[in-house]
Amino acid sequence: MSNSKDSVTNLLLIKRAKRRLVGAIIILIILFSLSIFFVKTKAEAIKSNPKISFLETTQQFSTSKKILIEEVSSSVQENKERDIYQRSLKKKGFTVQLGVFTDEINMMKVKDQINSMGYKTNTQIIKMDGRDKIRLTTEFFSNEKQARLILQEIKKSNLSGFVRKLP
Repeated sequence: MSNSKDSVTNLLLIKRAKRRLVGAIIILIILFSLSIFFVKTKAEAIKSNPKISFLETTQQFSTSKKILIEEVSSSVQENKERDIYQRSLKKKGFTVQLGVFTDEINMMKVKDQINSMGYKTNTQIIKMDGRDKIRLTTEFFSNEKQARLILQEIKKSNLSGFVRKLP
């Protein structure tokens, strides 16, 4: 009796599986036939006349304009800093070198700390070991004593550095 019971349940399971398979195939056929009406080819998409809203485009334009202005202003700032450093190389005097950085983010952290202390900083891109690195220094001083005093204040803030004589 157990054999006939098992065979009946197996037949019922097979029958259910067939119904599910047929149902899934019918759903796929319906979805495929409906997709023909909704999916466009490239040629159809080009032929159709899309509506353009000027409100959306001006909003995107103003955002991209802001980004462009920020990029230009940051590059202008970098150029100013580079020019200041180039002019300072012609000067004779002293500066406090705060470090040479490979990572611009770390350099910016130290630079912000020094700027918050009230000292101006200069950056210079240099080549070391075949890689571009950024040298961070303070403003320039006419004598070594001034530079040493600033270095002491910087060291009190747990930053390192050394006095560097300019050529």
